[in-house]
Amino acid sequence: MTTSVDRLSPGGVRCLRFENIAPGRPYHAALSITRKSGARGFQVTEHSHDFFEMLYILAGDATHGLNGTAMPLRAGELALLRPGDRHYIRFHTGRFFHYINIALDADLWRKFHEVAGIGTTLDSPVTVNTVAAVNAADGVTDECAAAFRHALVLFQNADIAAAALRTGACRLLATAAPYLFAGARQHGTPVTDLPDGVPTWLSDACEKIRRDPDALRRGLPAFVTEAGVTRTHLARVLKAATDQTPTEYVNRLRLEHAARLLTTTTLSILDVAGECGFEQPAYFYRLFGARFGTPPHAYRTAAARRVAPKSLPHRETT
Repeated sequence: MTTSVDRLSPGGVRCLRFENIAPGRPYHAALSITRKSGARGFQVTEHSHDFFEMLYILAGDATHGLNGTAMPLRAGELALLRPGDRHYIRFHTGRFFHYINIALDADLWRKFHEVAGIGTTLDSPVTVNTVAAVNAADGVTDECAAAFRHALVLFQNADIAAAALRTGACRLLATAAPYLFAGARQHGTPVTDLPDGVPTWLSDACEKIRRDPDALRRGLPAFVTEAGVTRTHLARVLKAATDQTPTEYVNRLRLEHAARLLTTTTLSILDVAGECGFEQPAYFYRLFGARFGTPPHAYRTAAARRVAPKSLPHRETT
């Protein structure tokens, strides 16, 4: 990234301005490749900026200094830097490090999050580990890495229209935001419906079950594994916190997931039941009816009618 310097921060650290980095453009994107032979010492000196910046680590590892705290950066991790954050990157001697960094205009960031209904203030600097790093051997490309690469290609295309570049920036933000704000909630307010003061192991296990379809499908065994405690201890602590047994809690999350699938996919009702971990259709139908007051097929039909009213017969006019 260009090291255009506008001023010094109160602490005497270089402060970069977006208008110097990418004038007239919604974001700046660059690929940084540090090879083993050249990795030594401080390579990105400490600085701050008036824009949001995201770093996605493609391969290797390094040390990231952020607001006075050093932390590792590893492949498959996504780091968010806010305006005013002070940071540096130290490369390790003899080890490579590849990453894409995106500088985003602060106004674009805030407008996107305003439209998306997502707050823009994170309680503390965070480095967020994405769900899965790139696994080239299996031919799997992490969606976050793919979005960063797409944004990089767009930015490097001199013929790209400004509107297309803004669309690309919004596409990147839409992909990255769930990772960033899921991480922020892990460090702040959990997205689960648990009361304050529950053990971290319980909130983490509930978060995993809620967010991971495979764990939710596996149900109680996955819940116990994620909690890392005995089934009896999990049941006792969860009952005190939610007045639900682990089975009741898992089934409620499964039914909520089933309702989403019914209204957002064309899966058959039996497939929806299977995706949510219900092996017996009759059991699924009974629980769904008790939870939502209507059978699955009626729930799906009613959801469609909220948008498209029932068609009326066409009458010829004379």
